[in-house]
Amino acid sequence: MWHRTFTRGLFHNFGGMHAVRWLHRKGVTILMYHKFPADRRMLEGQCEYLQQHHKVLSLGRLSQLLQNGEPLPERAVVITVDDGHRGFYEHGYPVFAKFNFPVTMYLTTGPMDRHNWLWFDRVEYAFLSSRRKAVELPKPATKPDGGQSAPSEAAPQTDVLGSTEQRLALAEQYMERMKTIPFNEFSACLHRLEQALEVQVPDEPPEKWAMLTWDQVRLMARERIEFGAHSVNHPILARLGGEKEVYEEIVGSRDRIQAELNEPVLHFAYPNGQPQDLSPIIVKTVSDAGFRTAVTTVAGQVFPTDNPFLLRRVSAGVELPLHRFQTNAAAFRV
Repeated sequence: MWHRTFTRGLFHNFGGMHAVRWLHRKGVTILMYHKFPADRRMLEGQCEYLQQHHKVLSLGRLSQLLQNGEPLPERAVVITVDDGHRGFYEHGYPVFAKFNFPVTMYLTTGPMDRHNWLWFDRVEYAFLSSRRKAVELPKPATKPDGGQSAPSEAAPQTDVLGSTEQRLALAEQYMERMKTIPFNEFSACLHRLEQALEVQVPDEPPEKWAMLTWDQVRLMARERIEFGAHSVNHPILARLGGEKEVYEEIVGSRDRIQAELNEPVLHFAYPNGQPQDLSPIIVKTVSDAGFRTAVTTVAGQVFPTDNPFLLRRVSAGVELPLHRFQTNAAAFRV
């Protein structure tokens, strides 16, 4: 690892970012945020950097440029936020407003309406809250074709529940395994996990995992925050039972936001957003629903000839060190 740190230091100390920004100036980087901690200093540092070195566009403006075939501004970025956590209203929105940056936030409407959990937040809470020191984690009980898998002959694996970092890593691994099973089995899978961890998850999430309220959404919509749809329940769309369920998740979230804001919802974010999570039917459903853009989580920049319903993005978490954020903003890895 030391040689990577050394290489990064040389790269930044000798003006590497000037070259990177110039080489990548023709593409637009859509930045992807999720959660926002109470400490705003990292985000403020990122915004100061964007203000100095990039042009921040709204997603609506990018959509117009793509639709009209117009040239894209050089060194442009678009800011997007996924899921709809309340922390954005409390800690992210004030910083972006301070810099007068437009933001598009994609809402998962079901947990907002029910005042309950996004499924992956529930997994994280269970791992972090368990009093156990080790656990034999339950395995998903279905094959990729939906049939029941045979009991494993291998010896059960016991995972150590140690530090917060170890627990979060195990939670992430378990989430990835859940993404391979049909969405209608998530509830049973979560129940087995919570039993194994001996955790009673509350019906309403604590503040760290709480969702936005519609009052907060309406307030931000009057400023420079645009809201897009992110499905009703954040399923892996390709793991749903059929076209009807895909339609209900996509159009249901659009209609719910439109009902609250009384204005069109023009942008969609695919949950998880990797190629294996999509299909031609899913992309067509989004297009037919009247959206103008849809974003993935596939890394890369946007160019004039790109499909507006398969736009790439780059991670921009608040936890990123500034040197890493700088390279991500230019869609470059050193």
